[in-house]
Amino acid sequence: MSKRGQGGKKHKDKSSNWQKARMPQKKGRKRMSQETSVKPQQSAKWLSLLAVTLAFTFTFLTRFIWSPLMTTVSQEFGLSVMQAGLYMSAFFAGYLITQIPGGMMADKLQPKWVLVVCTVLSGCATAAMALIPGYRLGLVLRIVTGASSGCVMSTPCSASCRSIPSHTI
Repeated sequence: MSKRGQGGKKHKDKSSNWQKARMPQKKGRKRMSQETSVKPQQSAKWLSLLAVTLAFTFTFLTRFIWSPLMTTVSQEFGLSVMQAGLYMSAFFAGYLITQIPGGMMADKLQPKWVLVVCTVLSGCATAAMALIPGYRLGLVLRIVTGASSGCVMSTPCSASCRSIPSHTI
């Protein structure tokens, strides 16, 4: 589909390419247009952002809900001020220890899997706090919650860097 232009040089006819793209295809064969290939990337970007935001929000709540609850928990279990402080410290010890390893895991593995596993683990440990019979198991669960929350907090950077290309920002 070429035409002779000025000076006898051949050049492609752009209108014929446009017409080919608009021509109906045979039944069963679909032509992938640019629009359909961009939409999944954009929806994945927003889905990733939503998942990271929800995981971050959940972790934020599990981190800060214990401050106002400590008086009730202390009365329920007969905890001293030192034991109540250890509940808070146990969470942040686990949280601090897993910040860097969590980011490294997210870089080596898929961030979505680290985010899913750690968010579910944190949720299970938080839910199990309602069933604890005493102080020691609660302390262990607070460490587990903190360790899994530390991974959740470091993973969003890797997830957003992978799903949102820098040229779109």
